[in-house]
Amino acid sequence: MRAPMSILSLLLFLFLHHSVLTQYFSSNISICGNLTIQYPFHLQAQKHQDHNPAYHYGFSLRCTDQGNTLLNIPYSGDFLVQEINYSTKELKLQNPSNFLPRKLLHSSPPRNYTFSLLSDFHGDIRLSWDVHAENYADSNRTSTSNVPRTGRTSRKEIFLIFFVGVSLILPSLLCLICVSCRIFLELSHRRQVAAAAAAASIASLAPMPMIVIEGLDESTIQSYPKVVLGESRRISGINVMTCAICLGEYGAGETLRCIPECEHCFHIECVDKWLKMNSTCPICRNSLHS
Repeated sequence: MRAPMSILSLLLFLFLHHSVLTQYFSSNISICGNLTIQYPFHLQAQKHQDHNPAYHYGFSLRCTDQGNTLLNIPYSGDFLVQEINYSTKELKLQNPSNFLPRKLLHSSPPRNYTFSLLSDFHGDIRLSWDVHAENYADSNRTSTSNVPRTGRTSRKEIFLIFFVGVSLILPSLLCLICVSCRIFLELSHRRQVAAAAAAASIASLAPMPMIVIEGLDESTIQSYPKVVLGESRRISGINVMTCAICLGEYGAGETLRCIPECEHCFHIECVDKWLKMNSTCPICRNSLHS
């Protein structure tokens, strides 16, 4: 029961973390015209993001009242953003004045630019970005050196990687520990049951205690007096005409053996067997000694 509960808790924990992360990223997405603005870009109107260390200088965009998105390149001015491809990390820019070479040649500080007049050139420029790079680089080998390099992974990215890693590894580790404990307890219980069964089996095979029969020795039995009955079948002492061991009546000519301590007499064959196994009188149960 504990293992399913642990797995259910893990799934609930991961679902909640996924919801929080989804809500966090969706809250940092903006719309300007037909463009979606998200990390690493941000709109200047979002004042709380201007000082966020996760957003880099040079990735700030402006949204005009007409719904146009503008990117300001230092010393070159504003450029109209026509397209942002986040998968390839490219954005397509166009100069509002439709004369891109003049725009770049008037930029500062002075740099050398080489332009080739192509028949299919439409006056736009494609830039690619890399938050780990020193600057932007376009397909025409133009560059803007004033876009600073982040130099290393931002603190926000490190925090997100750490947060996601802990969110996945820690619950998995706890679930693994719970499952391991469950398996250990189950194996321990099985070992205890097996040990108890083995002990019961050994106890059942143990020899039964021997019952020692303590009777009289043969010499003592033979020392007791014998009597041969006559025709009258009269016996001195206690006048009993029936053997208390076999319950048979005494007949003339039969031999009896009498116990001196109590004077009880029995058939000689009956009392001899009795005294070999018992050291008491069959009638009065008085103890007899060798």
